[in-house]
Amino acid sequence: MKMPTYQDMFLKDAIGFVEATAYEQYALWFINKEATEYPLEWSDNRSGIMVHIGDFNYEPIYLSLVSAIIKGQKIIFWHPTSPIVNYNMIYAWIVKNAPNTARVDQVVNKTDAGNFQNIFRK
Repeated sequence: MKMPTYQDMFLKDAIGFVEATAYEQYALWFINKEATEYPLEWSDNRSGIMVHIGDFNYEPIYLSLVSAIIKGQKIIFWHPTSPIVNYNMIYAWIVKNAPNTARVDQVVNKTDAGNFQNIFRK
């Protein structure tokens, strides 16, 4: 049996992946805190991890991952940090590494900051 890595432990129990820069995460938090009548319970974990997902044309592709507990559910916020970005590689990495808790009918629950509300299951 393979020992879980720090990455495995970081992703454990996540219900979805949201593509969002640090500023977009802040904007989502701020809108939730200030502009909604019924703000969501939101607890950030500002420590995160940087993941090397592979190389494209000899250039490394890196993702920054941070998590938050929102509405009692763990959400992973991610954004590419390398000069070269290959979204096909990124999505393949997310599909390969997403825990079962982030899958609905075997499809990974993922979205972007503009559609953030869709990350929560009905």
